[in-house]
Amino acid sequence: MRAELKQECDAVTDGLHRWAMHYEAANLDINLDVERLEDLGKRFAALRSEFDSHNEPYIKRDFSTVQETAASILKLDEDLHRAVDADNLDAVNTAFESIRQTCKTLKEAIRRITYRPNISFPDVPPEVIFENDSLSFQARADGKPVKCVIGFDTVVGLPCNDASKAKEAFESKKVQIRRTAESLIQAEKIIDGEILITRLA
Repeated sequence: MRAELKQECDAVTDGLHRWAMHYEAANLDINLDVERLEDLGKRFAALRSEFDSHNEPYIKRDFSTVQETAASILKLDEDLHRAVDADNLDAVNTAFESIRQTCKTLKEAIRRITYRPNISFPDVPPEVIFENDSLSFQARADGKPVKCVIGFDTVVGLPCNDASKAKEAFESKKVQIRRTAESLIQAEKIIDGEILITRLA
């Protein structure tokens, strides 16, 4: 990722996070800083178009979540003000609670986008798991071991039950396989210390 792209990502997501933190903790007599959210939303949309050529589908999904939740908050803000104008306290409470919950969703999606563990791969050959025609290789995320598993078929790109062919294909596609593993780890797809690669990014 280019340094300036990362810097803009950090600036926009930090702004969105602070915005969400403020309104999640605010009292009912708040007025949303809609212009601030709209400005962040525009910058975020531009940022996402840049990321399309720099990141993986797992992260793009979180970008979509941020855009959708920000739009939802703006809609809920309209509902909140209509309820205030109508002096409908129940509707005010409902709209405000929906804003608070949507802010939590926004914060979680932002956290996943900005989660950048230090990932490394020991330079050792993959091991064969004969019982399910797979290869396994090790990664480390922030110093913690992660077992990465990928089926022969996924490595080769065709139905395969030949371990030798799978290992040859692994070596030729090592960069792509590791990039996919990094994407899964960053998207927190680790289950019991293991990730399963079912398709290559």
